[in-house]
Amino acid sequence: MDRISRIMREVDELFREAERDLERLVQGIFDEIRKRRDKLLKSIEETVRELRERGYKAYATYREFAIISTPEGTAVVPRYDVHDRGDEIEVVVDLPGCEKEDVKVSVNPENGALIVTAKRSDSSVVYKLELSLPIDADTVKATYRNGVLTIKAKKQKPKLREVKVE
Repeated sequence: MDRISRIMREVDELFREAERDLERLVQGIFDEIRKRRDKLLKSIEETVRELRERGYKAYATYREFAIISTPEGTAVVPRYDVHDRGDEIEVVVDLPGCEKEDVKVSVNPENGALIVTAKRSDSSVVYKLELSLPIDADTVKATYRNGVLTIKAKKQKPKLREVKVE
């Protein structure tokens, strides 16, 4: 019996040691997860702050998109870039999962607001992007290929109106 008791104690000690090693390993994993979570949350906070500065009521972000509350409901602001090409402005918008037929581009000729709406064909995700740009509404052209919308428009020439001084 003495030999069996000794083996049982050794096995018990091995299990305790394995348990301590596992706890240290799990703690290390959770520490890394917390660091990454904190970094992600900081990035989300910065994105939400930027959206609020642009006038959106932002309340959550996910990956490279921001979810916003608009007067029409909830929408996703897609990733986009605006490029100044001299006498032309180019806007490139990522709209993954959308079909060409589901992408709509409109321009408000009064203020140059460019409005992009799109719905993913495989879900209820609705993208919405509104940019006020100094563009000539009559020159807007849009192409959609492989999930990327490219919009080009001539810059609006400044309209000066003389004001009579009284």
